[in-house]
Amino acid sequence: MSRLPLTLAISHYDYLQPLLDGRVRPEGIDLNIAYAPSGPRHRRMYEHREFDVCEFSMSSYIVMRARGEDWLTAVPVFTRRMFGEQFFFCSARSGIKGPGDLPGKRVGILSYENTLALTTKGVLQHVHGVTLTDITWVATEEELVDRDRKVPGLRLERAESKDVGALMLAGKIDALLVPNVPKVCLDGHPEVRRVFPDFREAQRCSYEATGLFPIMHPLVIPTELYRRHPWIGPNLMAAFEAAKRIQYEFRSQPHRMTLAWAMDAWEEERRVLGPDPWPFTLRENRRALETMIRWSHEQGLIDKPVAVDDLFAENVRGR
Repeated sequence: MSRLPLTLAISHYDYLQPLLDGRVRPEGIDLNIAYAPSGPRHRRMYEHREFDVCEFSMSSYIVMRARGEDWLTAVPVFTRRMFGEQFFFCSARSGIKGPGDLPGKRVGILSYENTLALTTKGVLQHVHGVTLTDITWVATEEELVDRDRKVPGLRLERAESKDVGALMLAGKIDALLVPNVPKVCLDGHPEVRRVFPDFREAQRCSYEATGLFPIMHPLVIPTELYRRHPWIGPNLMAAFEAAKRIQYEFRSQPHRMTLAWAMDAWEEERRVLGPDPWPFTLRENRRALETMIRWSHEQGLIDKPVAVDDLFAENVRGR
């Protein structure tokens, strides 16, 4: 039987290497891997429908479904998860020493709809008691899906530059929260600090409070293609799971990793998040998804909550 050729648009992740290098192949599918950075990839999929399978914004997908756009269908393979605290930086001149100092400040983000912004805003509100409308959010990008939405009380501006690191050093913003950390933050610039100095402890506390290891991206497939080949969802899920398991076994031996304290981080992650922090089932991610949908509604991104099951293909909902 011939195999179905599909183009998969995705970022390059270490835990998926066996799938990306062809050691693991989805049953009945020939994958053509198209590496693309997140922002452009999401726009290419949403605006031009370029790919057969795409790693896509979780927040934007929730907004799409809430608006009645159902031309994409998701399967519960969540390719990227990130705690926001480690991506939150501030200017040393801002007076910010912790999240409680953010009211009255200007915070640079990619967009209000961006998934990292959604989940970190939720943590600020529900874990740290920060009123989100007391912050001025400065976005470098237009919203992907709902560009005309007006949120009552929201202070949202468009940035004069996409270089949020330069904006912060120039005093145009006080802090920044973006998935791709600017070089000025990575280089240890003396004018740059973290909003959460002990971000690992902050992430542990937010996880204990919310149960959320934030989901950034699911896999989405054009609904018309999925209807013609409904088996591609379960087969992709099985392949991603197999690749992940191979990498879990690889990481179990510390001599295979180049980071000196990799084993300590690996063991701590398992203590806090459990033996499989990246589950590819709807059942194990339902609570996280319900939380993200609720926060999306609270933040004015959607008019009313959507059901978790309605976001995913019917033949994978019970998995």
